[in-house]
Amino acid sequence: MKKKKGKKNFFVKEQLEIAKEWIEKFDSYWLSIIDRTEPCPQIVYDELKKWQELALNNCSIGKSDEENLKVAIEFIKNFPIYWTTIVVKTLFGSPGITKEIENWRTQALFEIDKYKNRY
Repeated sequence: MKKKKGKKNFFVKEQLEIAKEWIEKFDSYWLSIIDRTEPCPQIVYDELKKWQELALNNCSIGKSDEENLKVAIEFIKNFPIYWTTIVVKTLFGSPGITKEIENWRTQALFEIDKYKNRY
């Protein structure tokens, strides 16, 4: 039984690392979205950076890996909602960008979820 728990903790830790990596690499993903769609005002970059820093800080603060993983997944799941607030605040956005953000979220959650049932 203990080995199973250890294995579970390993996979939770792996999932957390994958989630953090997706959040950390959002900068470069965002730049690739802009390359494919339209130029982006600095205020949008600033707002996205705030989200990224908040997400990374909140999934790294002295809680268990399981709790931090839940936080990271919630930040990723709810990113389209945050994106909507950025669009309203900055008046920047298009259906193409929103679709790209949905694709990012779907792929991130898929990559994290791949480890879920391994224990």
